[in-house]
Amino acid sequence: MDNLEYIRRARKTLKGGLSLGDLITKLVNLIDETEQAENTLFEAIYDLYFMYYPEAAVLLRERDKFIEIVSGGVERIDVGNALKISTDSMGYELSADDRSLLNLHVNEIKNLSDMRNFTKTYLDKLIHDNYRNLYEIASYMIAARLIMLSGGIRQLAFMPSSKIQILGSEKALFSHFKKGKSSPKYGVIFKNPAIESAPQEKRGKIARALASQISMAAKLDFFSKRDDSVNLREKLEKEISRITENGTKKNNR
Repeated sequence: MDNLEYIRRARKTLKGGLSLGDLITKLVNLIDETEQAENTLFEAIYDLYFMYYPEAAVLLRERDKFIEIVSGGVERIDVGNALKISTDSMGYELSADDRSLLNLHVNEIKNLSDMRNFTKTYLDKLIHDNYRNLYEIASYMIAARLIMLSGGIRQLAFMPSSKIQILGSEKALFSHFKKGKSSPKYGVIFKNPAIESAPQEKRGKIARALASQISMAAKLDFFSKRDDSVNLREKLEKEISRITENGTKKNNR
């Protein structure tokens, strides 16, 4: 067998070994790495901008708002008008070259932000088109992270809901066994608004209900591809209402 045949077979093996789950994992990692780069660059840019225009900087501590406002121009007149504050600043007077350099870096962080948002939009479509039940029950990003952490949709479909509930909480679980801390009640599913906005004492029960429906959604997406998301969502909403109302009734006694 010649070298060209080896290469042809190797290419075929590599292509055959790739899956949608692999692509989802790469996209989630790309989003995370891009956001980490954004945060690192933002910290450095923010410190420099604070020296130049501290009155505006104190209003722009949140990264995305900083990018939105300052990417329109770093000059005090531009930012001051956007924020409706005085341009008379006690900050350090940067030279024209300094401001040009600052503007260059602000544009760079905006490019990173745009790239991250574009990748998230693509991932959203990917999950929506291929795993509709998971998309509707868990949201696209949580669904993507669950697929990544479990090793694929097949593994997620066969995974018990109790494990789905704490998937992504490995560090907390390690501390539980090593230091005797309380066991985690949820992993990446915590980012679901139903859990995140719930009272602390209700989050565990809501997480169990959500994990149960995610388990069912994964099974539907893997085995049948049937869209039963409306029914799944109705069941989840009823269960969350029941959990919430039980707590309210007890408090009113």
